[in-house]
Amino acid sequence: MKKIILALSITVCYITCFSQEIGTFKDLRDGKIYKTITIGTQTIMAENFAYKPSKGNYWAFDNKTTNVTKYGYLYDWETAKAILPTGWHLPTKDEWKILCSNTGTKYSIVFENLIDSGNSGFKALLGGSRFPSMKFKGIDKSTEFWSSSTDEDGNPWSFDFDLDFYTVSFGVKDPACGFSVRLFKD
Repeated sequence: MKKIILALSITVCYITCFSQEIGTFKDLRDGKIYKTITIGTQTIMAENFAYKPSKGNYWAFDNKTTNVTKYGYLYDWETAKAILPTGWHLPTKDEWKILCSNTGTKYSIVFENLIDSGNSGFKALLGGSRFPSMKFKGIDKSTEFWSSSTDEDGNPWSFDFDLDFYTVSFGVKDPACGFSVRLFKD
């Protein structure tokens, strides 16, 4: 049975790894060009969003603008929903789950395939987070990506990566937190 599961995992990885479409998207508002990847039927930015809005709440990790080049900005949830370029959207929790199902059979495999050194092309960077207490935490150890979905109380879901546990998960978060953004094509 273990051999069958392993064979299925390898097959899913093989299909995912070799059926990707790589491209780019240019944000006309600031001229920044983002790498994109199509995994299954989803076209996703393969870099963290780094648009600097004229209003809203966003931060460079540790307030160091040099971190923006690699990790993009961290946005609160309301700002993340408001800064979308035409033709792109903040993914739902279900869209994140589809990405997971297209990149592995369990969350540790998904983690391995989606991180920067993974073979999916998604290249999740562990760019940390900012909490309402104004504390930055987790650079090179964890990251959270906003989702547009909410729980029954209206709190937003996030898609989380954690190097200590070598896994991905979903969590309900405070909308005032600063998390990374990856956009999906409409």
